[in-house]
This record gives sequence, C-alpha cells and structure tokens, in this order.
Amino acid sequence: MLAALALSVGAPHGQGANLTAYTPNAYRQPAAAQALDELRDTGMRRAAVVVTWYMPDPSSSLVARDALRTPTDTAIRDLAQQARDRGVSLVIKPQIDVADGTFRGDIDPADRVAWWRSYDAMIEHYADLARDVRADGLVVGVELRSMSTDTLAFETLIDRVRQRFDGTLLYAANWDEVERVGFWPALDAIGVDAYYPLSADTGASVASLAAAWETVADGLEQLSRRVGRPVIFTELGYAARPTAAVDPSGAFQSGGPVDVDAQARAYEATLRALGDERWLRGIYWWDWPIDPRDEMGQAYSPRDRPAEALIRRAATGESQASSGAMGILGKVPWPLLVVIGIWVSVAVGFLAVIRAAGRADDSEAGAPGPGAPNPGPEPIEPFLVSPPPAPLAPLAMAGPDGPEEALEPGNGGRTEAVTATANPVAASPAPAPPVARVAARAPRPTRREEPPAPRRERGDALRDLGGVDLDHLAEITAQVMAVDMVAILVRAPDDPDTLVSAGEFGVNLRGRRWPADAGLAALVLARGERVAVNDYAELAARIGAQQTQDIRTAASAPLVTRTGLRGGVSIGSRNANRRMEISDLELLSTLTELVAAGIDHPPETLWPDEGARSQVEGLVSAMDARDRDERRRTTMLVAMADRVGARLLPDDSRERAELTFAARLHDVGMLRVPVTPLQRPGPLAGGVERLVAAHPGWGADLLAAIPGLQAVAAIVRFHQEHWDGSGYPHGLAGERIPLASRIVAACEAWAAMVIGRPHAPARSPEHAVEELRRAAGTQFDPAVVEVIGNVSPTMPRPMPRVDSD
Repeated sequence: MLAALALSVGAPHGQGANLTAYTPNAYRQPAAAQALDELRDTGMRRAAVVVTWYMPDPSSSLVARDALRTPTDTAIRDLAQQARDRGVSLVIKPQIDVADGTFRGDIDPADRVAWWRSYDAMIEHYADLARDVRADGLVVGVELRSMSTDTLAFETLIDRVRQRFDGTLLYAANWDEVERVGFWPALDAIGVDAYYPLSADTGASVASLAAAWETVADGLEQLSRRVGRPVIFTELGYAARPTAAVDPSGAFQSGGPVDVDAQARAYEATLRALGDERWLRGIYWWDWPIDPRDEMGQAYSPRDRPAEALIRRAATGESQASSGAMGILGKVPWPLLVVIGIWVSVAVGFLAVIRAAGRADDSEAGAPGPGAPNPGPEPIEPFLVSPPPAPLAPLAMAGPDGPEEALEPGNGGRTEAVTATANPVAASPAPAPPVARVAARAPRPTRREEPPAPRRERGDALRDLGGVDLDHLAEITAQVMAVDMVAILVRAPDDPDTLVSAGEFGVNLRGRRWPADAGLAALVLARGERVAVNDYAELAARIGAQQTQDIRTAASAPLVTRTGLRGGVSIGSRNANRRMEISDLELLSTLTELVAAGIDHPPETLWPDEGARSQVEGLVSAMDARDRDERRRTTMLVAMADRVGARLLPDDSRERAELTFAARLHDVGMLRVPVTPLQRPGPLAGGVERLVAAHPGWGADLLAAIPGLQAVAAIVRFHQEHWDGSGYPHGLAGERIPLASRIVAACEAWAAMVIGRPHAPARSPEHAVEELRRAAGTQFDPAVVEVIGNVSPTMPRPMPRVDSD
C-alpha cells in the first residue's frame, strides 16, 4: 500500500510539504500552481493539501465547513490536476479547527455520538474526493488526542473509508499522543506531527539538537517495530523564531524577532539525525502557505530561507545516492544486467495491463477514466425564478478578499456543504436544545391550491425513469424539510440545455421548461455543489429575473445518478423564518440521494416487483438468523403497524404497503452491528453505541438500492427520530418526521416490550401501552400512541417462544 504513495525513494525517506490555504478558492489561484513548482524545484515530489472544517467551540457536536474559509472541492480538484501535471503525489489532509482558538486536541463534544456522525461524514466526503481525483493518500484525523482514545470509532471509520478509497490511509498524531493511539494496525503507516522539543537553550548547537533527535528516533523506531508499520512525519517544521527548537509547535505564538538561523539549525539537525533511518518513510514539512498574508504559515515556511537550501541539498543527496547505486550496477556483468532488464520490463508491462484492466472496469461502472475530461455539472433549474430574457452570464461573487472569479463548472456534481450566494450560510451554530426546536418547526406542509394538473405521462422527461414515483419522494422531502415546495428537475431528453419537472410537491410545473442557466440553477450548475439562499427576493433582483413564487428562502442540491449529474432537487419556503442552515443542506443531500436511487433502481413491473421481493426475503432471513426472538418481535410489530396504519393512512394506499415493508425491515441496518455486545446486560459501550446510532442510515442505504423501495428507505432512515427532536440520526421533530416512521417507532417499542429482549423480560400489552403513554409527546407521536392504546386489546397474543435443542 505504501508503494502507492511513493514515499520510499533512493534515500530512506522522501520529502514533501503541507500546502495550506484558508479561503475557498485559494487552491485554484496561480499561487497554488507556483507553490507546486517551488516544491518540485526544491526536490520535493509530494504534497499534503490541508483543508479545514470548523467547530464553533470545543464542546460542540457539529463539524462543518465554513463558506468563507474552507477550500472548495472544485479548488482541490484543480490542484490535484496541477499536481499530476507536475509529477507531484498528493495526500488530502482534512483537519478541524475550533472557532474560539482552542487546540483541536482538546475538544470535548457534549454529544460524542453526534460528533462522530458529523466527523465521519466529513472524512467519508474526502475519501470520495480522494478517489475521484486519484489522490495517493488520505489523512483520517489530525491531532485529535482527546478523541483518538476511541479506538473502535476510528477503526470503524477506517473500515468505511477503505470501502470508498484504496489509497494510503494515515492518522496524523500529535507528538505527545503517538504512544496512546490504539488503531495504528488499521492504517498503512504511523503518522506523526513531530513537533518534539529538542532543547531548552535557544542557542543550542546543531550537534546537540541532532543528539536530542536520536533519543526521539529510538522511541519511534521501537513503536514502528512493535506495530509493524513505518513512520511518516505528516508534519514537521520550525518557525523562524529564536525558540524554533525549544517549542516547535508554539514558537510563533511565543513571539520574538524573525530568526532564520535558529530555524536553519533545527532543520539541519533534523536532516542529519534522520537521514538514514529506515523506519522513516517520509517527511511533510510544515508548511508551504498559498496565501502570503498567512502570518503563521509564513513564519514556519522554509521558502526563500536557509532552511530551503538544506531541503534542496538533502534532495540532491538522494539523487546522488541513486547515482551511487548506478555505479554499483556498473560493476555487475552485462549479461546479468540484460536478464534483469528483461524481467523488469515484463513485470512493468504486466502491472500496466492490470492497471489498464482496472481502469476499464471503472469506465464500465460509470467512473471517469484517467485523463477523462471532468463532466461539467448539469443544470438544475429552480421552480422559483422565471428565466431571464437572455442567457445568464456567470455570476461574480464577492469573497473575503474581494471579487472572486466568475463561477465555473468544476467538480462533476459532488455535493459540497454551502457556497457563497446572495445570503450565504456560514458555519452552523450548535443546534438548539431538542424541545426548543419543536416550536420552530413548521407544521406538515399541505398542497397549495393549484389548477388541476394533467395526469403525468410516462414519456418525455420521465421516459427513462422507470416506474419510480418521484412525486411521492418529493412529498416526503417537503415534509422532512418543513418546506412548502419541492421540485425534482431533470435534463430534458430531447434538449439537454433545458430542464423539466420529473417530480414535485406544492407546485404545478408539468409541461414547463427552463433554460439550464437561469435562476438558482446557474449557481448549482456553476459549482456542482449545494446552495442555500436565505433572501430569495434579493437573489432574484440580483440576477435580473422575475420572482414568480412568493419564496422567501430556498436550497438546492445536485441530483447525481449513475449517468452523472442528472439535474437537482430544489426546495422553497414562504416562511421568512425558515432559514436554511448547513444541517438542512446535509439533510437535503440525504433525501436527494434517495431520489437518485429511485432513478437508478426503478421497478421493472408493478411495485414492488418480484426481484425486490426476493431481495427483501433475503434480508429478512439474515435478520431472523441473528436473534431467535427477532421474528416474533417483528411479527408483532408488523401486525400492530398494519392496524395503526389502517386508522392513520389512506385506505388502499401505497403508503400502507410501504409501512408494512418498513416495519418488516426497520432494523436491517443492524446487520452491520455485532450481536454479542447487544446481548450483554447494562448500557452499550461507546463504540457499539455509535454503531447502533448509525444503523438507520445503513439500513436506508441498503434499501434504497432495491428497485421501488426508496420511500421505504426514507421511513427506515427516520424511524429513530423522536417527537421532541432528541432522536437520531438527524434530530427531526414533530411532523417533520414521516408519519410512517413515527408509526414504526412506537410499534417497535410496543412489540419489544410485549415480546421482550435479552435481559429485558416480556411485559403485558397493557403495561406496554402505559409505558408508551408516559413517553408520548417526548419520544413518540401522541396520536400514534393513542391509536396503539385503542388497538392493543384487539391484538392476538404473542406466539410462544420456541427454544432450539
């Protein structure tokens, strides 16, 4: 695996640098390409691109990108291409900073489960990006010493990342946490941010500093042998300050005059001490800033200082070592050299064939091949703004450093948290307490009175969308997002420059067309990223378009299917107090993925088709095999859900059938959770608790890939949400939770009490109803609980437990 990162060159280790930027488009600027040229000219052939997300405070449970400081995916894609053009290998290195200045290693989230969900989403996002740009490596964490003791959480994350990205995986441990990390074997190397203090004397000689390094190196070598992994210094650097070697990580903050000699002595001692250490496979110097106004970056940078000459000399030494190796080869008899050359040629050719075949497989699966042009984002036209009389020119956005460049297509539709818009959403504050959120939730949206819509023809825009009911998914989206309008817009099959409605709620757009470059669509098309607008009237005035709907706030997310960026899902609210935040964009993206799955996996015949039923039965069998009481509990759950649905859902509706499927499959995501810890008495261990908290999402993802079950997947995704907003995974509250999900949640609890669970004896149906009533209004929908109370006396008694021999 380390070969992919090409960290072992001539000498024991290769050198690279951390590229740093703290504005959205910095990695797209000429300065970024110049930095890559400088690295190459200095002899460095690898770079770590740093991208920072933020927490509002150390106790926050939310990790989010900052619209004004986090580099965009488009910028990273551009930088990756620039690096490939120059022969520089790239590692993507996402990290966290805390807005109040707290060191990232000292964070203490109030809700660690929620924090891990948020953090996992960030890392998995960059795993996808690393795969797409063909990066050589990914760093799954940086200096999180207060969180890195959670070994199971990191191992679970690393396992999921490996399913997305096959490059080298690292964790960048702070120098004082290296020995405490327990998940090194799950990674490909031991990453160290090696800011080891080397002396208490600001005037220490190179020899004494090198001797101090020898002591550090001994400990790292022992760790490397014990773990069976090489070491990579993911960060190592010294500020040009008198205390460079005394306090490497804090020299800049400690102040003092610029002292390039102190910096150079520390660099020379480091290179002298570590130049022949075989356990060390690479050094990424800190740092090589893109922005000249980055004071800390400039303080640490070796650029144009004596330290840079030392790096260049070390790189030259590596070249000389290679030349020495050639000198040794010159003494080998030429017939042996011919044989060696033939074998090397055959091996290289064989590897090339394998790699080409792998790329061909990727192309057949829909992935772009190497060197393929990036398919620009396809259009997404909102229903919110009528098209302007002339094509819309690219919008110029004002950034923190002045006007940005014109928006351009870029990242092939990969979703991104939030981009600059008329009223941009910055990093979200910590969520309000759950009960407080309930009052702010809008009631379940009702259809706006519109002229009768013609019956949708399964032709034109929906010609190749199969039998998926996108109107139904649009209605689910409107309810969950608490908005008035939803439009699922796709590229017209007969005109790729226009968009048509494929599914909608709260509006009547059938038969209408929009140009691809009009309204909110232009923003999403330009960046291929999610967009939120909290003053839609201002945006409409800005782009010179007439506002045809009384929309106050809006958001849009790209609709990415197997065939690429197909269109998008736009939502709008007439309520000016319904502000769009980063958490809303995350939720909208989740729902958009269900829509995309519906397009990718349509039922072949009437819903659900036989293929879907077959897959469902396979999942049911797998669930029943885990727990001998599972079938009894689920049988009671389905029976109760059917009776409750008969009273709360329309007669003979598809929603009733979806409820039955969801009740049967509600816990399918638990197939990824180990059984044994669940059967032990007492509270769940932290790592297991996080796995359990993730199971609704896992189950929904699994069901969304089954033809026709996307609405069922939505029910499963939200069945652990609580009426007061205290549930998971999204913290929805009240009627934002789909009714079917609320029914499943209450019926599951009733069935679990009636049948019993490991270490929880069965209770009478009457007792179970009383328990539900105590939780009505907090965990459960009071209306659903009331129906369960009325229905429970009519339910058949549970099947007796049958013990195996």
